[in-house]
Amino acid sequence: MAVRKGIKDMPKSSGGKTNVVTNLVNRSVTGRPPKDGEKKKSVSITILPSLLDEVKELAYVNRTTVSGLVETLLKDYVKKHKDK
Repeated sequence: MAVRKGIKDMPKSSGGKTNVVTNLVNRSVTGRPPKDGEKKKSVSITILPSLLDEVKELAYVNRTTVSGLVETLLKDYVKKHKDK
């Protein structure tokens, strides 16, 4: 009984709810800006399922995403062929 009484006598806390709500309200909707200041654009591509499976596996092994892998490949391609 003494433990129960002790718990009841403790001041009630908000359980962190106020802070969570405040943090959610104050958060930016757009999130963190990209490092280079340019926003990324979403595109859709058509690719063979077998090739996509291989690309996903390579991306996983290299600890990146398919999007990150494609971006790296395209940057390299542009850099190599820019002078033409």
